Amino acid sequence: MRRLADGDRRRFLELRRAAIVVQRRFRTRRLAREHVRLRDAAVAVQRRFRANRAARLRRAEYLRVRAAAVLLQARARGRRARVRWPAVKRDLRAHRDRLVAASDTVKRFLRRCLPATDERCRYLGLRRAAVAVQTRYRAAVAARRDRAQYLRLRRCAIVLQRRYRRRKALRAVVVLQARARGCLIRRQWPRLRHRLEAERKLEADSKQASEKFKAASKIQAAVRGFLIRKRFPDIRDELITQKRSRAITLIQALWRGYCVRKKYQCRRETVKMPRRSAQTLGRRHNDVVDILNKQKKNEYSYKELATVFWNLDTCTSLSKELCMKTADGAIVDYIFHFLQYSNQSQPSIEAREPAIRVLINLLRYHETSWIIWTRTVNADMVKELIKMMKMSCGKFGSANKLFCLIATFIWIALQDPKKKQVKDCYFKSNPIGDFKYMMDSLNRRYKTQKIEKKLMVLPSTRPTWYIGSKCQKCFESDLFATIQVCKMLNIIK
Repeated sequence: MRRLADGDRRRFLELRRAAIVVQRRFRTRRLAREHVRLRDAAVAVQRRFRANRAARLRRAEYLRVRAAAVLLQARARGRRARVRWPAVKRDLRAHRDRLVAASDTVKRFLRRCLPATDERCRYLGLRRAAVAVQTRYRAAVAARRDRAQYLRLRRCAIVLQRRYRRRKALRAVVVLQARARGCLIRRQWPRLRHRLEAERKLEADSKQASEKFKAASKIQAAVRGFLIRKRFPDIRDELITQKRSRAITLIQALWRGYCVRKKYQCRRETVKMPRRSAQTLGRRHNDVVDILNKQKKNEYSYKELATVFWNLDTCTSLSKELCMKTADGAIVDYIFHFLQYSNQSQPSIEAREPAIRVLINLLRYHETSWIIWTRTVNADMVKELIKMMKMSCGKFGSANKLFCLIATFIWIALQDPKKKQVKDCYFKSNPIGDFKYMMDSLNRRYKTQKIEKKLMVLPSTRPTWYIGSKCQKCFESDLFATIQVCKMLNIIK
């Protein structure tokens, strides 16, 4: 039984192996047939795809070549047409001329066949006259043109002849110079040869002399070193003395600086406005008077004086009594003296502005207007004011404000007919030329710029005795101020 079972098991395994081999062969053949079918389909798809892509590429290449050929044909046909166009144009023009000549012949024949009338005779006479005039005119124009062309050709010929002759002369001069220099060199050659020999001898001698000079220099250096070492104590004492003298000079400079600063601090304390709470205008004006009385002439501290004048401007713009008191006192003389003798530094220009404002406030008030104007004329301040205007003309910043303030002062003064009548008496420096110069300078400056309308406002000629007034105090544009003053002086209309 065991053997039978083993035999059946072996047969089963053999059959199983045979079945597996058969199945493997069958599946392999089936998969091979499927693979062949799929490969043939893929090859067909690839062939169709590549054919389509090649067709598109060939189509694009064909279209490009076709467009290039069309462009070449168009260019060739256009060039051929342009080349042939003069002949075609001549033919067309000749054909047109033949047609016109034929039509003119027919017209002439028809006109000859028509009976002659007065209008026809008159027309023919006018026509012959017009033809004669046109012939003469065209002959004159052609003669002028030919004359101009002849003159141009003549000038060209003259220029060419002149240049040719100049070049020929220069060539001859160069040849002459070359021969003359050769002759001179040949004559000078013996002397030059002796000079060269002498230079060679000098070079040989100079070598020996240089060696002797080096030896002498060494000897001199040794002797000078010995003498310096011998004089060293005296030199050391001299250096110590110079060092002490410089130290003494430095100490003296420091001491003098300290004394000057101390003196300046004392003078600042005399100029400084006292600080009090709730100062009235009267007290402020009295403090200004006291400070100006303490000052000496030609000794100004411009920053402190600017503060003093600003306080005085506040007093004269808000109080009639203080305007009268200022106009009658010595403050105006002090202001005139300051304006005449101050320099052109920036602090001085900033201190002039409130001083001019004080004079404008006094000139606006009718009680002090004539007083301040008379004192201005007597002190010959108009000349100084115009000089300040000329120096500040065309500048920016504080100088421009000062120019507008002085122009305001002169303009307000000229508003009064009585003051305007005596302008020839007090304008001794002939200011018309100065004002014309300033007008031209400002016109050149504002040639590319325009003045804003808000700056073209006339200042007030009457005082405003309260704080916060919106009236225009002075001019804000230097060109507009100059125009108004020139109009008042009848320089421009």
